[in-house]
Amino acid sequence: MIQFFSDFDKSFSQKSYDEFIEILNLSSLRCSSCELLGDFTKHAYYTRQIIIIDGKVTIKILRVQCGRCNATHALLPSQIVPYSQISLQDQLEIITEYESGVAPNHIAPSIPTIDTWIVVYIIKQYLNHWKMRLISDSICLYLEIEELILSCFKHHDRQFMQVKCGRNCLFKPPT
Repeated sequence: MIQFFSDFDKSFSQKSYDEFIEILNLSSLRCSSCELLGDFTKHAYYTRQIIIIDGKVTIKILRVQCGRCNATHALLPSQIVPYSQISLQDQLEIITEYESGVAPNHIAPSIPTIDTWIVVYIIKQYLNHWKMRLISDSICLYLEIEELILSCFKHHDRQFMQVKCGRNCLFKPPT
């Protein structure tokens, strides 16, 4: 999969995803399998649900295929944690509250549909898969979100809170 930096101040929607994909130069992407600048073509779409303040939003995610190694990759914005319906910002909010000493059953996420069981699950995933990684690599949880993402990709080749292993790379579009 290939993740790209997205605007964290902007609400996540199909429209914002499509706008970014439309201006994206596929030849500027690096394949996470063969690690070469890709000769990518659009391959397919799949749907993905993300929990937001108003409920769930379904997004059509583009998959591209590398013309060199034939690997396919989903193009995900950095707001999405691979294999999770809870956004990176919401998971980070829960974890920072937990780290500041708030008990899991007292954490009140900004999204009402995230219940206590989801909060406990996110904290468990953080403790089992990420806390020691952050400590061992001197990555501060309280960095700006973009810096946290960059540090996690630099040291672990995956998005913060991505639990399942898999090839993933970060694409930072030129400004």
